[in-house]
Order: sequence, then structure tokens, then C-alpha cells
Amino acid sequence: TISWHASRSSKALVQIFDRDMYLVRELMSAGTGNPGMSDISWDGRDLDGNIVPDEAYFFTIEANEYGGGLTHYDPATFSGGESFDFPMEFDRREGMVAYELPKDSRILTRAGITHGPLLKTIVNWAPRPAGVNQDPWDGKDTSGILSVAEQKGFIMMSDAVTLPENSILTIGNNEYAYSEYKNKLVLDRPVKEKRPRIVPEKRQPYSQFPRYVREVDELRFYLELPQELEKNEPGLPIVSGKLPIRIYLDKKVKRSATERRYEIICYVDFKFITEHEEGYSPSTWMLNTKKIPNGEHILTVNIATLKGQMASASYKVFVQN
Repeated sequence: TISWHASRSSKALVQIFDRDMYLVRELMSAGTGNPGMSDISWDGRDLDGNIVPDEAYFFTIEANEYGGGLTHYDPATFSGGESFDFPMEFDRREGMVAYELPKDSRILTRAGITHGPLLKTIVNWAPRPAGVNQDPWDGKDTSGILSVAEQKGFIMMSDAVTLPENSILTIGNNEYAYSEYKNKLVLDRPVKEKRPRIVPEKRQPYSQFPRYVREVDELRFYLELPQELEKNEPGLPIVSGKLPIRIYLDKKVKRSATERRYEIICYVDFKFITEHEEGYSPSTWMLNTKKIPNGEHILTVNIATLKGQMASASYKVFVQN
């Protein structure tokens, strides 16, 4: 239920928008339009009757006075967009990352190695409410082969941007995620009307909200070693000489990542080896294993777009030259 107070007689239109600023639903107040409190209910469905996916939504109110005047409540013009980081605690036994937020926010949490690679994106710019939150994490890297929290130099990183005030965070839709919903269910819809940002003269922060919400789709890729490699008793590929490591972007993100441009950063045992500043898919990292001591090693690749998206993949190999 959305409630508001009008100082004069007026008829109100409530519009609900998604994270990309597209219209989700329009609701017209059914009251008499007299001054005072009014309210309206939203059932969580969009213009086509679909239940919206789990995400953050926000609304505007347009009030038309009977005398012809028009006024707006648009929280995106005066709230949200404040960037900050926050401390986190990882409970290995419970498999939970705990943290507290001062406001409803969209957050990014990651784990990696100090001065080394990113190993896991735990939460990728997902909305979370103010207060104490917990997110599940098994402590492993993206590839599921490393216990990240047990590695020397383990570090957790956070970033957040506040949501517009009175944002609506929906939960409980297990049928489809936001990306599936937008790609399959949604027809063309109007974009939110642009209005100027209203902030005090002494405090003119650039609203990060529009920029961040367009970068929330997760970047994904995978590594491929030569298929003919033999394996040792623990099941690790035995490698020698020059090892070609193929790097493939997931088909669903290949076009968007290529348009944004990205670089490929390569590590052995969490130490930087090389980078390709102009990434393309597929790419090949030609690793000279003769420069590496014989034994078990961890190969890690990070992909980073110019707009801050990052992804990681790792492989354990056994060098035998």
C-alpha cells in the first residue's frame, strides 16, 4: 500500500518503474480527490499481469489539481545515488556473510586476494533493505575449486549505492529472474520522464543510480584446457611446456561485454602474469609452464570491463616438465 497526503483537492496517478526506468504499472487513485490522506495498493503485477521478478522498484505520484495545477513526487530526483562501502563478516561455519546497511541500497560484495585476483562475486548489485542482512556463501571461488577464505591474503570488498527513498523491494518470485523477465515477458514500455536532480547547492553528488543499474547483469566466462591432457591420481590435468588456455565469454553476455570493451588479466598462484588490454572471445592465454616449478598450481583469469564489471574463473593444474 502506498499512502500520501495532498494539501489541495487533486486526482493522483501512481506510476511504478523498474531498475532500468521503464514503466511497470500505472495506478489511478479511486478516492474523491479531497485534501488529506489517500492510498492505493499494488498487487506486484505489471501492465501485462505478470508477477514482477525479485528486484527494486520505485514509484512516482503525479497530482492534478482540479484548478489545473500539476505537481510530482519523484524520489529519483532528490534521493538515492549515494555511494559508500560497508564492513562485512564471514561466518565459515554458517556459510553466511553478514553486514548492516544504513539505507535501502543496491550492493556489490566480492572476495579475493590482496593485490591479487578477484575470486568470487558474492552479490552482484542486488537490492538489499536497510538494517542487518545475511547472504549465503559457501566460501568457495566462482569455479568451486578453492576455499577462498583459507587463502593467504583473503579479503572481502564491498560497494553500495543507495536506492531512491520508498523503493519497493520484491521477494519470493522463484519462477524467473529479472533478466529472463525482461528478455522474454516484457513488451515495449514507456521510459520514465526525465526530471532534473534536486539537491542543495552545497551538496551536488552525481546520482550513481542510473549508471549502476545498467551494469548489474553478471559477467560470465569459462576456461578450457586441451582435452588430450592426462590427469594425475587426484584428478588434476598434467601440463608441460607451453599450455594454451582458451577463454570464452558466455554467449548471453558476449555482445554486451564486447561493446563495453574489457581486458583479460591472468594469474598463477594469485600472482600477476600477464594481461590482454583489448579482450575478445575466444581468446588464448599461452602459459609457459617451464617458468613455473613442478607441482600443483592455481591458474586464475579475471575479466574486467571498462565500466567496472568483473568476473573470475580458476583451474588447478599439475606442472610436470
